[in-house]
Amino acid sequence: MNLAGPKAREILSKLTNNDISNGCLPYMHWREIEVAGVKAMVLRMGFLGELSLELHCPSNQASFVWERIMETGRPLGLKPCGLETQFICRLEKGHVLPGLDTDGYTNLFEAGFGWLWDRSKTDMVGGSMLRMLEKEPFKNRIVGFSQDGRVGLRDGDLVVDGPKRLGYISSVRYSPLLNKTIGLAFLKPAPDFKVGEQLTLWLDGKEFTAPCAKRPFYDPHGERMKT
Repeated sequence: MNLAGPKAREILSKLTNNDISNGCLPYMHWREIEVAGVKAMVLRMGFLGELSLELHCPSNQASFVWERIMETGRPLGLKPCGLETQFICRLEKGHVLPGLDTDGYTNLFEAGFGWLWDRSKTDMVGGSMLRMLEKEPFKNRIVGFSQDGRVGLRDGDLVVDGPKRLGYISSVRYSPLLNKTIGLAFLKPAPDFKVGEQLTLWLDGKEFTAPCAKRPFYDPHGERMKT
């Protein structure tokens, strides 16, 4: 269960005597605590771009924990959400979803995940391959784009340059928070699209333009999820 949003800590604090303050449980750390009397592991994750507490507990007690969380959080506005909500939230953060925004040939650097490589480790699984790939030119790249308001773009719509196909939209959704249609496109490495330059998209038999945008689209410094 993922309890996320600005009041996540306040809600969970009502169900545990353990310290889950930012000082005791900072971003990207975890602790074993009791939630409504049930032993659980809580992780500070940031996939949704909000203060987020991911709870792991025994499956035979999960319904009980869920019900206690909903009862406690309902007066504070807590509501259950599904995968589509999570999809929009992760897209607002510009998070690349492997297998959807990439294909089986996309390497760490083309996906924008080069920062995950811990270069202080001299020996690691795949290290030799990473050192080789780092020097290779990109075969594909991921570019963010946005358009004000709601636009009828869909996953899979093409990105073109005249008669030439440059790639396709891998993820696109309307963000009510930003009042923008935001998305990621999986493209050939050239031209080198920069922020503000126009992507030409093929929409229902017509060309449509949208400016390239810097990721993340929302809370660029991650202040909300690290609070």
